[in-house]
Amino acid sequence: PPPTTTPMASLHLSVSLQVDMVRIVAINDLNGRAVPLGALALSSLSLTCSGSMRSLALSSDLTLVLQLYNPALAAWEPLLEPWRITPQATVQPLGTHPLCEVQLRAETPCDVNLSVSMFELLSRSTLTLLEDVLGKKAVLTESEPFSPYSLVNETGTVVYFRSASSADESAEPLHPGEERRFDFWTHIDRLTLCAEGGPPSHAIALLADGWCPLESVPVHRTGRRVLTMHAAHKARDASKAKAAPPPSLQSKCLICEVFLRDDRKVVRLRSTTMLRNATRMLLEVRLWHPHTDMESIHPLQPAERLPMPLRADSGAYRICLRPMDGDHEWSEPCTFPGDDSASARPATTELFCACGRGPSHF
Repeated sequence: PPPTTTPMASLHLSVSLQVDMVRIVAINDLNGRAVPLGALALSSLSLTCSGSMRSLALSSDLTLVLQLYNPALAAWEPLLEPWRITPQATVQPLGTHPLCEVQLRAETPCDVNLSVSMFELLSRSTLTLLEDVLGKKAVLTESEPFSPYSLVNETGTVVYFRSASSADESAEPLHPGEERRFDFWTHIDRLTLCAEGGPPSHAIALLADGWCPLESVPVHRTGRRVLTMHAAHKARDASKAKAAPPPSLQSKCLICEVFLRDDRKVVRLRSTTMLRNATRMLLEVRLWHPHTDMESIHPLQPAERLPMPLRADSGAYRICLRPMDGDHEWSEPCTFPGDDSASARPATTELFCACGRGPSHF
């Protein structure tokens, strides 16, 4: 009589697989970006398959972790905490009634982190993935390739910057009110950016004439930092070196703010002394520079701020104002002190220009 089973049905299988880690990362790579979105990690994975084509038994044991990338902190945050599960399945594909039975066992509870910040990360990652898959971002064009960082100078002084790890690299000048994009870390590959411990930290060096350089200013995490700058010691005549003691170095505080804008970290340097136009008129500001005994004139739009330049001495600022529209005389000089504090939390001094009855009102 003919055999009642086919050769494939009588074939017995026994397969075993063990893997330490399987990690899948989703990345936003629009226009040169390399911004991680989410990661699915399967660790301590073991898979066993045994039986025949008539009846197969599958058993697995693994730890499941789901993470979302937080660009503000430059770190991964777990949406699903490590969860140890044991999936089991029985498959009977060749019977009169094919059967597939799946069981999922877990000895520990499933911990899911849900918070306002986590919902923001989840919605951002989901919307970015949908836009990439559906091709909605294809209609968006950017004038230049994406740069992960930009620097804004609101110090009133020309600032030079470079990578903190490249002391031999020439520093680029950044004039007051200017914003420039930069990327000193193009050599870092995507595997390093998507590492489980987070991307490497990034820092820049800041230099300004008359001040000691700041060799390491971190820029990879958002937040507000207070930087203390020390006046550079000027060389003195050798014949007077013994007669006069070296002058004490003055220190000034600089505000460094890092925030996100369209997947880009914006580093804004601010002076602690600002002049804000609280009028509805376009003003002209005449600022006296004590080191060169010269004056500069700056336009000041309504509701905008003009940073006062850093000064290595403890002197005051002197300004004159007048409306730009019409034929107006300059106001009487107004003198006000700057920030002479070297404390870790300096108070930002801000002057308000408002309309008054006299020639000038502050």
